[in-house]
Amino acid sequence: MNNNEDPNSRLVKEFYNVLFDKDEYTCFGDSIKETQTQLVSRQGLKTDKQYFSINPIIKSRTRSKHNVSQYRNILVEIDKDPDGNPIPREIQKKMFSKIGIPYATLLWSAGKSLHGIISLSEPFEDIVEYNQAVLAVYRVLQKNKVWNDESVKDAARFSRAAGALRIGTREFQPVEQVKTRITRQEFDDWLERYDEEVGEIKYHEGNLEYKGISSADNDLKWDWILKYYMKNDDYVEGKKHNFQVKMAYCLSRTGMLADDITHYFNQKFGEVSTGIHNMETFIKDATGEQIYVPTMEERRKYMKELEAKDTVNNAVDEVVNWNTNRDIKVRGEAPCEYVLVGNDFYWVDPQTNIRRKRSDRAIRARFPGIKLHEIATPDRTYTSFDYLPDYHNHQRRINNCYNTHEPFMFEPSIGGWPDIEKHLKHLFGKESNDPTDYENQYYEILEWFRVAINDPTHPGWGIVLTSKLHGVGKNIFAIICKAIFGVNYSAIRRVDVENERFNTAFAENQLCFIDEFEKVKDPVRAYGTFKEMITATEGIRVERKGEESYEIPFYGKFVFAHNAAQIGFPGLEANDRRIWLREIGRPNL
Repeated sequence: MNNNEDPNSRLVKEFYNVLFDKDEYTCFGDSIKETQTQLVSRQGLKTDKQYFSINPIIKSRTRSKHNVSQYRNILVEIDKDPDGNPIPREIQKKMFSKIGIPYATLLWSAGKSLHGIISLSEPFEDIVEYNQAVLAVYRVLQKNKVWNDESVKDAARFSRAAGALRIGTREFQPVEQVKTRITRQEFDDWLERYDEEVGEIKYHEGNLEYKGISSADNDLKWDWILKYYMKNDDYVEGKKHNFQVKMAYCLSRTGMLADDITHYFNQKFGEVSTGIHNMETFIKDATGEQIYVPTMEERRKYMKELEAKDTVNNAVDEVVNWNTNRDIKVRGEAPCEYVLVGNDFYWVDPQTNIRRKRSDRAIRARFPGIKLHEIATPDRTYTSFDYLPDYHNHQRRINNCYNTHEPFMFEPSIGGWPDIEKHLKHLFGKESNDPTDYENQYYEILEWFRVAINDPTHPGWGIVLTSKLHGVGKNIFAIICKAIFGVNYSAIRRVDVENERFNTAFAENQLCFIDEFEKVKDPVRAYGTFKEMITATEGIRVERKGEESYEIPFYGKFVFAHNAAQIGFPGLEANDRRIWLREIGRPNL
């Protein structure tokens, strides 16, 4: 370890290294609505976002428990006692220690709670087994009066990110402790200490239809008969013979062979009872209906079906709890947050103004008894979409159209900005008023931002940040842009660029950032498409899945990050004035 390294920085690195393997992805965000995955850096620090998903997510998939790539980590979060009173931080620590919760990481949320994450070196097989394990952990906590927040059981749940600044309290979220992952055996031993176990996967025989002999292995058949057919029988002196007779009879009905039954009796009981030594003859004389023992795959299938039904049932329960007060939010939505554009309803998130299309049927399900005309009032009805960026005098309605541009989500104020200033000078050079000094163009980038904010409909140069090196700060520039332009900023993925109809990724954004442009399959063709847009004066047709296309003006600005073996840019001609090319070196620290 570097002796000059900040101990907290070291703990943040260790925090992510113990929870994630190399090259795994997860989701970082400042809002619970964030779903896009990012690579977990095992070198750098993820301290710019408040939250992270506790389990790794499949690359390029959204944050969802069904998109988890390894079901490895279980979150335990202590917050309030049963009466709703906050529990002091030191008391929470004692509660974690009291029952020896085998957490790998422990973090203070900079608010009210400690977050402990149990991490296994051998992940659970799938979401079904993971859910069983989570419930077992929660049962241990309940037995020992450790008040855990049970809403955190989702495998893709957001937890507080290590070392990040909590926006609400303006305090950092410090790592309390980092240990190691535990083995599955250590996890099971801890549960067993409190008479708990992960438990077998439940199954209801009548839910699925099966024909023929079960293909389940003999271990599953043995356990099945013991649990469901012998649960009222004890293998004790005076009853051993009857127990073996009944069990042999049931096992034979599962299709288990005589030699296998004899083997299991000798292995489990140490003997085969007198009178059934000739197991084959005994089985031939036995009669009764076949007993079907489901395989583990069949049980998992059933549990997944149950989980899907539970999701629907929970949604229905939330709708049932709706009452006649139209201002009460249901599932995070309220009727006053809906707009009608053309013939389609959209829910508009009151925090971010992001739109989500909703069908008439979905609205009626959320708000039973409501009339659609109660939502589609004149002040919330628009003929179509339009796009007119204006940060100083933003208007939602333009010629009776819904303006998809969004105002600032903050109030600008005068103040110092030494870190941003230092980074911009690293990327664009020091201060120079000489127009021929192409090395130092710091004032040019300030002018670029000024025009983008004060005259956002004016065309702007496309910026290319190119380097042979990694880690020179190109993505930090993207973070600065996102902080300024908010939801009007879009990070364009390579898959969007390679799609022939990729305009939907940037059509309604003022600033678009494209990372690793050199990895695009046909960068020359892609740049040819982009350069027409950089100085476009005409509209662009937006084609979204499941919606009618519509045309809006396009005022987008583009920033390309390019890691090139040779400095340059695919398709860029020497006299092309639409692109501002900056070669980036190592920062001078």
